[in-house]
Amino acid sequence: MKCPICKAEIEDDAKKCKHCGSYTRKPRCVWEWIRDKVQFLTYIAAIVVLILMYQSNRRMQEQLQLQRESIEQLSKEFIEEKRPRIEIIPTKIELIDTSLLLYVDFHNTGFADAEDLLLYAVVKYKDAPTDTLAFDLTRIPKITKVRPLTQRYLASISKRANLICLIEVRYTWAIQNLNYKRKRYFSFPYDEKLEEYKIYLLAEDQVEELWE
Repeated sequence: MKCPICKAEIEDDAKKCKHCGSYTRKPRCVWEWIRDKVQFLTYIAAIVVLILMYQSNRRMQEQLQLQRESIEQLSKEFIEEKRPRIEIIPTKIELIDTSLLLYVDFHNTGFADAEDLLLYAVVKYKDAPTDTLAFDLTRIPKITKVRPLTQRYLASISKRANLICLIEVRYTWAIQNLNYKRKRYFSFPYDEKLEEYKIYLLAEDQVEELWE
């Protein structure tokens, strides 16, 4: 290489020119060395701070998620504990000529009031499930825990045969306008000796094919 001062040829790794005595490379200032080190340490510190901020933010997000899940679980438990619950209980069946009268009690066994109830009943012959005997759709504003509701259903029948009945109630709870539904199936075999109907609760899978 050439000397930067006298332009004479010198060795590549020479620190001073043997001709003019000048340095081939400018000696590095201490402050420049310190500045480079400070910049390097600053970059390292910034990276560390970013990593710590990311980890802190991640832990915070995890804590918030746990809090949300806890609140949702408590809300579900509260709703399940305090919500209204409607029980459907047929109490009496009367046969007057060709008219079947069915009396059903709707009890609210839950904590809250059931509101905007929609009562629904269908009566069919067991041996002829496609023949609908009675259809009733009634809207009730409210059922409280202390006051049960008695609903009367009327059907005109042509024979005293086993009857299948679906009784359904749909209702809401004021909190968050949550909707609920309850349905029960009943069988009403007629006793010729006693001349009266009996009431049996049926499981849903026992009569599911009758309501397709």
